[in-house]
Order: sequence, then structure tokens, then C-alpha cells
Amino acid sequence: MHRTREIASSPYRPAREAWQTAKDLIAATLERSPSVPVGSVADVLAPLDGVVCALIAAGHLDARPATLVDGGLHVDLRFVSGDPSFGVEENLAPVPGGATATVDWRLYINPPTHMAAAVDAACAASVHLVRGEAPAVIDSESAARAVQWEIDADSLRRINGAP
Repeated sequence: MHRTREIASSPYRPAREAWQTAKDLIAATLERSPSVPVGSVADVLAPLDGVVCALIAAGHLDARPATLVDGGLHVDLRFVSGDPSFGVEENLAPVPGGATATVDWRLYINPPTHMAAAVDAACAASVHLVRGEAPAVIDSESAARAVQWEIDADSLRRINGAP
């Protein structure tokens, strides 16, 4: 299921605090699962600290949210800046679905081109960190629409009385 969490950033709170809020939310969500050891998420996310704070401060992670993905868990983390940051109604409770998280979770960061190398360097520390756009969400309704149906031409001919 696709969810979005909005986190108020500057001027409501400094970028460093906004990122810490997001890290706490990600850890609280994933570490509910027996597959994700307590304390492991903070260690994995630590290499992103500097570069993500810069992305938040520049407003890049509002337009291009960081996205947490694991199986059915798909959460966009938007960092709202400027005057709108004062009106954000944050939901910082663990995201439903986290209790079934696996060791294959990923956090996608999709930076502007001029920040790509810095994000690549930070993401190199872990398979859980990925620079780029998160995969599209495919829910059961979308999957049903995407099914490709094959038409059996021979059956159609027989229905129409053709040999």
C-alpha cells in the first residue's frame, strides 16, 4: 500500500532535526519486524546524514520525496519547507506494514543531477540505500488492469463458423 508522510522542515525545524525525525520514523516502522534488528536501521541510515540534510535544506525532498520500499510497504517521505511547514499535520506513528518488513528494505533518494555523486557516495555504504526513483507501486487493482490477455485466433474462427 502506498502511503505518504509529511515532515515539517525549515523554518519550522532545522533540516538536521527533520532528518532525525524521518530516521526515527523509518526505524520505528521497520524495527517492529523480527527480521530487522533493533538499532540496525539507524546504523544503515547514518551515511546519508550530511547529504540528506543538504537536500532537505534546499527543498529537494519535498518535490522528490525519499521513498521507503519493502514488499507491500511503500512510503513517500516529504519534507515540507517554507511557510507550509508550519501547517503540516505530521503523522509520526510507525507506518502500518512495518511489522512484516524484511531484510530487503530499501530507501530511495532521488536527488537533482548536481547532487547525484554525493548521494551515490553515501548510498555506497549499504544495499539498503539507493539513489534513484523508487519502483512504481502496483496494487492489486492496477495489477489486474495490467494483465495482458491473449486472444486465441483459432477459437474465434471456430466461433464464427470458419474452418
